[in-house]
Amino acid sequence: MKRSLVPVVLAAVFASAGCASVASWEPSANSLVAPREIFGDIERLEFGKQSQVHLPARLAVADVSGYDEERRRVETIAALAKDTSTWTDVSSVFSLSGENVRKFADLRAAAARQQSDLMLVSQRTERTVVETNGLGIFKLLLVTMLFLPTEEVKTSVGVRAAVIDVRNGLVYTTFDSHREREATTSSAGAKSQGREAADALFTETAAEMREVLARKLRSIEGAR
Repeated sequence: MKRSLVPVVLAAVFASAGCASVASWEPSANSLVAPREIFGDIERLEFGKQSQVHLPARLAVADVSGYDEERRRVETIAALAKDTSTWTDVSSVFSLSGENVRKFADLRAAAARQQSDLMLVSQRTERTVVETNGLGIFKLLLVTMLFLPTEEVKTSVGVRAAVIDVRNGLVYTTFDSHREREATTSSAGAKSQGREAADALFTETAAEMREVLARKLRSIEGAR
């Protein structure tokens, strides 16, 4: 389990300032009139970038989930390609090395070689939990395993994605979705039930992603 760095960072800030100084600090006239913002080189670079959304655009799609990437990536491309008013072309990020690229710099470089305008980077979580209900005591019989609804199947699909400018690396918008579905089935059909539910949930998510991304990107384009 990864621990959050926020408490550590906050503790370091307070330790460096000192408890007594924090308790006795009073705002100066200068701090009230002109609060200062301290930016480093990275912040200056990122905030200096300009939005350059021009739709319809060419989109490269990358799935960095670490499992079942090809199938879901193909489904994502098919769903987004239906929106021809937003995308002139939707294709998979292609690596010249033939390896499955996941590092952001490598993905962006690969998308640039394809001369894509924007890149969609997505990450999924798919989970199926099967629990036996009160009828489970009858599972010892073959007939009940095939037909008696002894299993409660809970399936969830979550997707996080970001649309990134290939030219300057600016993140234009993000997408987050979480869907769940429950069903009761026999012991023999539990596995297929979970798989079918995950497929249906992802199809719904991809359709939602298509609508949400188009709306957000058009809003950004209109605000320039």
